[in-house]
Order: sequence, then structure tokens, then C-alpha cells
Amino acid sequence: MSGNCSDAQYEELVRITASEQAASAVCALDVATLGVQNALLQWTVSRIQAQEQRSKEMEYGIDASFLLMSAYQVFLMQAGFALYAAGVVRAKNIAMVLLKNFMDACIAALSFWLVGYAFAFGAKDNTNGFIGHSDFALQESEEKEPTNYAYWFWNWAFSAAATTILSGSIAERATFHSYLMYSFFMTIFVYPVVAHWMWSDDGWLNPHNPSAILGSGAIDFAGTSVVHLMGGFASVVGSIATGPRTGRFDSLLPRSAFKGGSPALYVLGTFLLWFGWYGFNPGSFLGVHNYHLAEGVSRAAVCTTLSTGTAAIFTLFLSYGRTHTWDLLAVCTGALAGLVSITGGCAVVTPWASVVCGVVAAPILVYGEVMMEWLKIDDPVSAFPVHGLCGIWGMLFTGFLAKEEYVVAVYDKPMGERHKGAFYNGSGDLLLNQVISIGVIMGWTVFWMSCLFFGMRFLGILRVPLEEEAMGMDRKAGGDQEGKLVDPKGDTKLASTGYMPPLPGYSPTSSPDNTQHPRQHRVNGPTLVTISEGGYTPNVTFAGSGPQVSEPISNGSTHMVSADGGSPRTVAGHQVVPIDANLPIANAQKSKQVAAKTMTPKDMEMQLQAKEQEGKEGRKGSLGPGWDEFFWKSENQR
Repeated sequence: MSGNCSDAQYEELVRITASEQAASAVCALDVATLGVQNALLQWTVSRIQAQEQRSKEMEYGIDASFLLMSAYQVFLMQAGFALYAAGVVRAKNIAMVLLKNFMDACIAALSFWLVGYAFAFGAKDNTNGFIGHSDFALQESEEKEPTNYAYWFWNWAFSAAATTILSGSIAERATFHSYLMYSFFMTIFVYPVVAHWMWSDDGWLNPHNPSAILGSGAIDFAGTSVVHLMGGFASVVGSIATGPRTGRFDSLLPRSAFKGGSPALYVLGTFLLWFGWYGFNPGSFLGVHNYHLAEGVSRAAVCTTLSTGTAAIFTLFLSYGRTHTWDLLAVCTGALAGLVSITGGCAVVTPWASVVCGVVAAPILVYGEVMMEWLKIDDPVSAFPVHGLCGIWGMLFTGFLAKEEYVVAVYDKPMGERHKGAFYNGSGDLLLNQVISIGVIMGWTVFWMSCLFFGMRFLGILRVPLEEEAMGMDRKAGGDQEGKLVDPKGDTKLASTGYMPPLPGYSPTSSPDNTQHPRQHRVNGPTLVTISEGGYTPNVTFAGSGPQVSEPISNGSTHMVSADGGSPRTVAGHQVVPIDANLPIANAQKSKQVAAKTMTPKDMEMQLQAKEQEGKEGRKGSLGPGWDEFFWKSENQR
């Protein structure tokens, strides 16, 4: 006897299963009642069920590991955004740009946990296509088996990335606390609602939802619209509301004066972003446990690579055609434009289509930047052309070139004309849905960002004071008020750009007549400086008769200023602050001091007038050895 089996039954089970262990397990059942065959069948079914459960657990482990690894890559994009912006902005603002990028991830961690995730994906009862309303602070996820922790982490990384896009657009002039307010508002409400529309199972744009718009929904597989289109339009609203950096669009001031000086940083940032995008796009399959998913992940990676490389190459040559220079920054922004454009359709297009995507993205970027210049919208990192305009193109591109076979496989749709791009003789429903999604996401973003940024502008908390902008936000808002973090004389990089520590006891309201001049007086107009040893720009005073100058200082007036290393930066009790002490002095002869006193004020004025006329006629020249002309706009009452 073995368990509930007789010797004969046991021997029969050993013969059938070819295993004494299996025979003993079957004999543990009620063989006398079931009979040998039924007991064996029951044992076999239980074994199959146990194996299926183990397979599900293994699939969950594989998919969760894949999703988390992809999320780690997406999170690494925060470093990419930070380094890219740090390389593009000027040295005096790098620390504050990095701090803003860092705080995005921190603020998103709390706001998306408390409320944002619930608005995006919380849908328990009475669901709707507009906004979620459950799982606040992950209370319901904790009760599920398995939990949604990996999925929350994935979406948190996306929310932080969408928020960070704007940080470089308003760099060098927006207050830190205004940016914190934006970051909180974006991650707790604006982004989650759009994510619900497109990616929640009951979202009104989600192709998985049978009740989606036109019965088919829009396709944004990895975030061309939800992340990049939204981030790009938030950036342009922020840039308009904040206004350009002082002097950015002055006719005689070269654009190069506002470029950052660290190609190593923005190239490294671009590579980190590109690497992170392989988590962003292929990772949006959310799993890789079977052949279908593995094929989709691989295809998305290939399409992402082709679009990126193509856009970078075409941007380089387009830029060369316009400027006759091989522009490294143009290559980096071109690569980002290709990445943004392919994000929404990477899972449903062919490799050749992704090359087309990159080809078209390049001129959209290049001439988008031209348009921003023409409109005088200051966007240091080109966030709107890269993310906003290329986000629009990415959505339209998917509507044109989505392949039916891939749409059916990825979104579990039936075959039909409604589920393929217009290029493949589709019905046009998909393209129409793409256009609708572009419109509503643009409208949603522009409305709420306008309320936020113009509201902060109205309250006077959006932009830093002019003297803080001139000194650099790292020194004022970043805590280096006394210049202790940087030695301008020992740092040849900063010395060459004219970096100057503030005067002891400096105050923005140090005017003796605060009723007539409630804010610090600043110079507006042609500014003459002398260059002392080492190229370091010393303190500045009015040219001519120095502290005895009696010329009235008024908002918008133009004054001549020269540098005299031994003179204080005050005139008639009013401190003179150049709008940007980091602007390079063209034609400066290093280690040779140019004496301004050899020219009378009248001579200087005549040369400046002639020079200003040349600028109006589109010509550019020099006032002579060691001199350069800058036109800085006064914003006294800002």
C-alpha cells in the first residue's frame, strides 16, 4: 500500500507516470473513490494550474523588471535635460538651472503620489474619459495583488520629464519660486489629466477604449503629445510671459553673446537623453515576456534610432546652408527633434517611415527657431521648436504612416481602414483623431499655463529683478551674493567674459531719491568699456567727468559708460549696473589697457551716433581697438 492506493494501483500509476514520486502524489488523493484514471486526471489538472500560476508570476517578474529598468532610463533623462540646459545657458546661471531640474523630480515624487496618479489612472467606479478620481496616495494600489508600484514609478518618471522640458526655456530670468509653483501645478493637475485622456483605459482618446473618439481613438504610443507637445507649448507660454533675456533681441548685440560656453555639457546631455529615450519608446510596451512584445520593443528601438540619426544629419546640413558653419548645437537639437517626432508612432510604423519622420523634423526645427527669432520669443534651449512643433509633426506623421498590421497587433484592433494611416489608403479617421488630439492638448496646456504664468507676472513674482539678472542667478538667488563661490580673477573663463562681483553694501534701492527713482538706475544704450590686465572688466562709471556727471537718469534713456578700474560704480549717488556683466567684449586686446580719457565725451557721442546709424542700416563694425558697442534695454519698473 502507498497512501490511498493498493499495491496494484500504485504499480499501475508508476507505469503510467514513469515516476514513483508522481505516483505517490496521485495516491495522496482519494483513489478509492475516484479510481486510478480520474485521480490521475485530477492530479494532472492541478499540476497544469500550478504551472500556469508560476508562468504568470514569471511573466509578471519579467515585465516588472523590464518596466522598472525602462523607468530608470527615463529618470536618467532628468540628468540629460539638466546637462543640456547647463551647456546652453551662460556660466552665471548654471547652478540655478541644475537646481530647477533636480527639484522637478522631487516635487513630482510627492505631487504625483498624492494626487497626480489618481487623476491620471485612478478609475474605480463611475469612470469617465476626462479625469481619474481614485487611488490617491496609492491607497488602493497597496491593496491589490500584485501592486501597481512599478506602473506608478514608470508614470512618475514620465511626469517629471514632461515638466522639465520648460526649465531651460525660462532660464536666466525667471524666479526660482515661480518655477516651483509651475512644477507642482504641472505634475499634480495639468499633465495627469492629459495622461488620463490618452493612456487610461477609459480615456476618451485611448485606442483601447471602445468608447473612444470616433470609435478608434488617437495613437500616441510613448508621449509625443502627452509629454512633448504639452511640454513644448508650456515652454512657449512661459517664454512669452517671462519675456526675453535683457538685450537678447537688441539689433547690435550678437546672438552669440547669449550662448553658453560648454559644448561638452550639452553633448553629454544629448547622449543621455538619447539613451533614456530607449526606455521612453521601447519601454512603453510595458513588458517583454512573449514574442509579440519582443518584436514590438525591437521595432520601436530601430525606428527611434533611424529617426534620430536622420534628423541630426539633415539639421546639420540645413544649419550649414544658413550659417556656413558646422554647428554642434544644431546637431544636438536635431537629434532631439528626431526623438520627439518618432515617439508617438515608434510602435506602429516601419523603419523606412521613421527615416521620413527624421527628414521632415529637421526643417521644422530649423525654421521653427527662425520663427521664434522673428517673433522675438526667447527660448534658450529651443524647447518649443523641438518639443512643441516636432510634437505636432509626430502626431500627424503617425496619422499618415501608421501601418495597419502593427496597429492591430499593438492595440488589439480588428483589421480595417479605420486603423491605418492615410498613406496606406486609410479612411482618414486616424488622421482626424490625431488632429483633434493635437488641438485639445494644445488648448488645455495653453489655457492653464497662461493662467499660471500671466497670473504670476501680474503678481510680480515671475521674473527676477534686473540687477539679479545682470549678476547671474547663481550669485543672487543661488546664495553666492559675495562672489565667494567663484574667483573672477583666477577663473580665466569668467574673467574673459567680464564677470564682476557686486559692490559691498549693494542694495537694489540704494538711490538717494527713492520717490523719484524707486528702483536701481541702470544703463540703457551704447556702453563703452576699457579692458584692464587679463581681460577682466572692472567697475564702470559714466565717461567724461566721472562722479560729477549731472545728466538726468530716466527710464529708457541712453548713456555712455566707460570702465575705470579704480572708480566706484556710482554716479551722482546712483549705482550703474550693466544689464549683463557676462557679455564678451569684442576686439579687446588682452593685457593692454585702453584709455578712455583720451577721448572727450563729445567725441564718444559722435562715434556712438555714427555707430548706431550703422546698426540701423544692418552693418556692424567697431569703435576702435578695445571698444565694443552694446545696446541694453532698461526695465527699471519691471
